[in-house]
Amino acid sequence: MTRVEIKAEARRVGGLTVRRGLLFVTLLGFRGPPGPGCEGCPNTCTGNTCDTWINLPGMEAYTCETFENDYGCDCSGCICWNSAPPPTSSPTTLSSPPISSPTADPSPLPSPAPTLLPTLSPTRSCEPGTILNTNASRGDRCLPCQAGTYASASGSTTCTTCSAGQIAPTNGSTSCTLCPGGKYLEDGLVSEPRRDEHDDLQDCGACDLGQVASEDRTSCTDCPPGREASRDGDRCDDCVSGRYADGVDVRMCTECAFGKYASSNASAICSSCSGGRWTASTNSTSCDACLKPDYLTNTLEGRDTYWGANKESERARCSPDEETNENACCDAPEGSIASDRFGTDVYSLVIEPGWYRHTSESVEVLKCKYEFECKGGYASVVQTATGSNFTNSSTETNATNTTDATNAIANITVVVTRSAGNDLCNPAYEGPLCGRCVMDPPHYRDSLTHECHDCADTKGAPPNVYVIISIVTVVVAIIIYAVFKREEISSFADKYDLTFLVLKQNGTLVLVTVQIISGLASVHTFKGGSDYPSPFADLVGIAEIASLDVYALFNMNCTVKGNFGDKLRLTTQVPLAFVALVLVSRAAYVAVKGVKFIGEGSSGGLKYMLMLLFFLIPTVATTVCQTFAVSEFDNGDGTFDCFMTADMGIVASGPSCTTKSSPEYEALILYAWLMVVVWVFGMPLGLLALLYSKRRAIETRTTRKGGDDLKTISFLFRLFKPRYWPLAVLDLVRRLSLTCFLLLLEGWIQLLAAFTICTLFVIMHRGIGGYYDAATDVLALACGYEITVCVLGLVWANAAVSLPTPPDFISAFLIVSNFAVLGLLIYLGGSHFRRLRKTIATETANANANATTAAAGPNANANANANANTGAAMVQVPALGAGAGAG
Repeated sequence: MTRVEIKAEARRVGGLTVRRGLLFVTLLGFRGPPGPGCEGCPNTCTGNTCDTWINLPGMEAYTCETFENDYGCDCSGCICWNSAPPPTSSPTTLSSPPISSPTADPSPLPSPAPTLLPTLSPTRSCEPGTILNTNASRGDRCLPCQAGTYASASGSTTCTTCSAGQIAPTNGSTSCTLCPGGKYLEDGLVSEPRRDEHDDLQDCGACDLGQVASEDRTSCTDCPPGREASRDGDRCDDCVSGRYADGVDVRMCTECAFGKYASSNASAICSSCSGGRWTASTNSTSCDACLKPDYLTNTLEGRDTYWGANKESERARCSPDEETNENACCDAPEGSIASDRFGTDVYSLVIEPGWYRHTSESVEVLKCKYEFECKGGYASVVQTATGSNFTNSSTETNATNTTDATNAIANITVVVTRSAGNDLCNPAYEGPLCGRCVMDPPHYRDSLTHECHDCADTKGAPPNVYVIISIVTVVVAIIIYAVFKREEISSFADKYDLTFLVLKQNGTLVLVTVQIISGLASVHTFKGGSDYPSPFADLVGIAEIASLDVYALFNMNCTVKGNFGDKLRLTTQVPLAFVALVLVSRAAYVAVKGVKFIGEGSSGGLKYMLMLLFFLIPTVATTVCQTFAVSEFDNGDGTFDCFMTADMGIVASGPSCTTKSSPEYEALILYAWLMVVVWVFGMPLGLLALLYSKRRAIETRTTRKGGDDLKTISFLFRLFKPRYWPLAVLDLVRRLSLTCFLLLLEGWIQLLAAFTICTLFVIMHRGIGGYYDAATDVLALACGYEITVCVLGLVWANAAVSLPTPPDFISAFLIVSNFAVLGLLIYLGGSHFRRLRKTIATETANANANATTAAAGPNANANANANANTGAAMVQVPALGAGAGAG
């Protein structure tokens, strides 16, 4: 029945009222399914209340329960039926009353108007999603298929239940839909599917983790090896490189473990590293690290950069990866450790205490001059939280702490390298090799301990100050005693003048030896070599007082507050100013008095000036030669930074340096060349010229000191026999060779040159016996041997790692041998003193005997002379070999 038929039928049936709901729905063109047979239902569902549909034809197919479930109406309290409504006292339905048959006779009344509703006829074919339901009494109607079923074609008479893997969650479905991705639906063991198993999304079950639903959603299957289920279980995705899934034990893509890698996507297994290679982390796509103690460089064969402390090539220390063609693995140089932390590459090398490298790309790991200067360092990881509100929060993890490192991996954002440059320096030290005391605030380096201290620290004076004070105190005490005991001391000095002279010259010889031993260590460590083994090195540190390096002894850094340039100028100019002052004073005195410039006596202080220069020349020349030493540092990228070795704060230039030298360095080089002319060549040549000018008087002298005209320069030649007077200048050349000249050499070449120089001078002295007496010859040979032993001690210190001899033994041997030289000095002085006393006693006895015999007569005088000559001959037997001479 159409809407028009229903409307006409309603008009034709008198006494019945069509409810507004029906009229509203009808006017809107809502066709709607037939409602249930219900009475007394509340009007709670707007437009679709139960009572709106009361008594409509075709309602017998639905129950209240169906109506409620399908249309959301509230039919509680309704009286519902399946076939015909219950009897009522008044007409409440739209059923038509009985119509009487027409009579043959015409009715006086007019004929009723024709009805607007057509005669009931069969319904047209039902649309998809509905089925035709016929009823003989009420006519045909289209009913929607219930959820879980569908009708795909028009005119369907039955609804089909959805197949496995499909659902129809709403009524009137024209087809079934597949379960969503990752879900499946199977019908179980029943022969026919049940509608209620396909009418809701919840009927689709989720696949297990790692599985995906089949295309027809009837079952779940595992992904093939190398793939894993997507997050929604709808498909299988390839494992990305660095992860794998074998499809059996491991169904989800999993990170490759340490030492394994997956280089491509869709990997079913992780390949194992071999040939000493490793991975930097899990989830690796290649063997990007090396097993300890190697590190991974950033080229296939290694770089042409310095490796280690001996300037070896990194390439010579690397092993190329011929299997996978990855970057090469290289030996970690001494002083560094291949860290577990980040996979052991160049940047993550841990630098041990006492060692230094210039940049984080460099593998030129150098030993610090003093271990306490360098604290070592490591790479650290900074973890930062995400989000704009996060500020100033980070944590650092020690590279050697594996547990903390593992916990920190998740949030790594920055790798901070603290294993290069100033980060390796302890407080109070800075610059390359941490070899410079901090300048701001000013610090000084203690010449005994070599440690840097803050100039503002007034807890106590440096140890050298105490030593100097002690020496000065002793000297002052001797002077005071001499003032009060002038006559006794003068008489004693005159009596034993020769003994004191021998002690002075032998003491000078020992002092020069101490200067050389101390200078050897200073020069060798300055060029990067090892110091003497301790505690002998501590004794040498105290003996550095003999070098007369006033700048270091009195910590002038705190007073001048400058760099090496200030030290160079003070060291060279102050002595020159003193020399100029003495020379000007002497010239003025000569002009006024008309005496010789170098005449009798000390010549107005010239003697003491020359003595000071004789001891200062090696020290000043060493400082001058230090200016030319340049230290270069490999940056690891093919460039080099260069600095003055004497002051790492001054940028220098060199053959391989890429940095431009500072103007200060250029000025210092020019000044140093000038001072080379003055101190290294000028001063020794000046002394040689002075001696040469007096050579005839020196060669014809009959005493050690010569006449009064040689008194000013006697300290230069009195050690030697008359014809060997040039040995004084030659010995000065030896001292310069073992200090200034050695600064031009490095490493083993430097030590070899020092050993050669010492050996040649020992052979020379032993061959010519050039000293004035045999005792001094013996002492000179002992001092020469001692210097040679100290050179061998430095050789041992540089090779200590490969030698079995303990350092304490070497140190003890050096200490004993040096004290043996001092003992020899004391013994020779005492022996000479005893011989002199016997000579004096003999001379006194002869004088007394001569006086007695002069009064007794000629025969007594002859006997006395014979006895005296016998005694004198006994006293004058040489004590220590040939070559003695009288004072």
